[in-house]
Amino acid sequence: MTEIYNPLKTRSGLPHLSQAQREFFEKQQEHLIKDLNVSLNHHELKQIYGMYTDIEKLILFDLEQPMIHPIHCNALMSVDALDKIYDRRANVESDYQMEKIDEETYKKFMNIIKYNELKIKSDWSLEIKKELKEFLKDNPNIKEDNKKFYE
Repeated sequence: MTEIYNPLKTRSGLPHLSQAQREFFEKQQEHLIKDLNVSLNHHELKQIYGMYTDIEKLILFDLEQPMIHPIHCNALMSVDALDKIYDRRANVESDYQMEKIDEETYKKFMNIIKYNELKIKSDWSLEIKKELKEFLKDNPNIKEDNKKFYE
């Protein structure tokens, strides 16, 4: 019998990036929600358990040595950066709803957040890279606004 060699060892013992690994994590999520006996979304689960609930993140963190390959390292950093961007978006939206910022400032901030999201996602998709290029043409001052936003 020929055994398939998988150099990326996982904590779950399942082959990395396999359908079995995905199903394992989906079942774990179902059990978490079932134990709470309520319906929760991703952000609520993250607040309660203080852990990630996205399958992609769980699969990356399932590796025994996640920095084995530069691609995995880059993927982990991208996922982390996107999480921060989504948190920032939620903060800006809540500030706008509570009328702490006006509509013009809100639109400006959301534009900057979109730019940062496209910048990160463009590393993984040529289509998004084209979208980023068009976005930069439509918003020539976005890079300067971005620096001010994060100061």
